[in-house]
Amino acid sequence: MKTLILSTPEDITRFNDIYCGFSKRRASEELLLNGVVRVFLNENGEWIAGYCINSKGPLQYFACIDPQTLNERLNILNLKDTNFVETIAMWIKRDRINLLTRVRIYWQCFSDAKASGRDYLLAGTFEEKIMSTHNLVCKKILFQGVLNHRNHSQKGWIYYEHTSLIHLRLAIAAVNEVFRRRKKSVPVEGKILHAK
Repeated sequence: MKTLILSTPEDITRFNDIYCGFSKRRASEELLLNGVVRVFLNENGEWIAGYCINSKGPLQYFACIDPQTLNERLNILNLKDTNFVETIAMWIKRDRINLLTRVRIYWQCFSDAKASGRDYLLAGTFEEKIMSTHNLVCKKILFQGVLNHRNHSQKGWIYYEHTSLIHLRLAIAAVNEVFRRRKKSVPVEGKILHAK
């Protein structure tokens, strides 16, 4: 698997078109052009996954929360808005990759986030299934409720984790998934004993 950092407006538009196919909404072209946009290619050169790391701001997830509510949450948690980096516009063609490849994609994403020098990785979603998966790594909920994203209001979640913990949490989640899949696929042999 190869990986590329995109920089041309044409590549950014192509990336955004693919992302829109997954999420039914477009990411801000300005944020994508100012962020680190990475794609992963299979052996045929097909783009199979991608994301953007945004550390230069403005942070998209913070913009979804009412400013007063955001400030209150950050104060309660003793956090500063300048200590965050976010991953946005992530998409993965799951039908084209296996678990190990997916872990490698997330590992690189977290490495790019950590390289920003910020203390906390910020992520979010409107999809409960995605939230429960991301919550394996990003354990702390910053906000849950109605989010306002570009004049569209919907229930969603914004969560975060310290960048020093994200690789360890990913490794634990990957090992647990391997054991979960193995347990599911191993046939049980022998007699069934009944208690009397």
